[in-house]
Amino acid sequence: RRSGRSALSQFQTLVSRYGRVKLRDRTGMLVLGLQPPLLALVMWLVFPRPTTSLMFMLALSSLWFGMSATVRELITDRVIWRRERRVGVGVLPYVGSKVVVLGVLVALQCVAFTGLLYGVLDMADYGTRLWPLIGVCTLTGWVGMSLGLLVSSAWTSSEAAVGTLPLLLIPQITFSSIMVSVRSMGELAQSLSWLTVQRYAFDAVIKC
Repeated sequence: RRSGRSALSQFQTLVSRYGRVKLRDRTGMLVLGLQPPLLALVMWLVFPRPTTSLMFMLALSSLWFGMSATVRELITDRVIWRRERRVGVGVLPYVGSKVVVLGVLVALQCVAFTGLLYGVLDMADYGTRLWPLIGVCTLTGWVGMSLGLLVSSAWTSSEAAVGTLPLLLIPQITFSSIMVSVRSMGELAQSLSWLTVQRYAFDAVIKC
């Protein structure tokens, strides 16, 4: 019980501190805030109406929101984390604080992006349901966040972590069935497509 209370106290403290750190980073918050409307503007300029390609880009953008927002996070805090680890800060409270704060930011991005596209392209007229679409895109963003944190934990430099993003993102596009249908792929490619997050996200967005 004592260790449980200690872990909960650590988690609450870390969430509060990390939230304040993110809010004080005005430039970073500005970039995160501008991404959804700017990407929505690009989609609106390119796609006159909802299409399969648009739905693919909606899912891919949500995945990107999560990955790009988190890929450096564990690297930049590593020195601080090691020092705090020596004085008893637990792994779960630390990682949990990252997941909660970043999860909220990524969710806000996905909600804003999806809502803007839904409105400007009149998706309701095409039978698209808003809240299921927001739910799918938010979940996709959280998966991207998890992948970004995984990459961040694997490298010791931000350059290496950022350089890994294309190695994760391009296969997501290639195996998602947007360019080549799964039935037309070879057996190995079909097997790899089952491990591709974007394939499931794309399919779920279409079904909304």
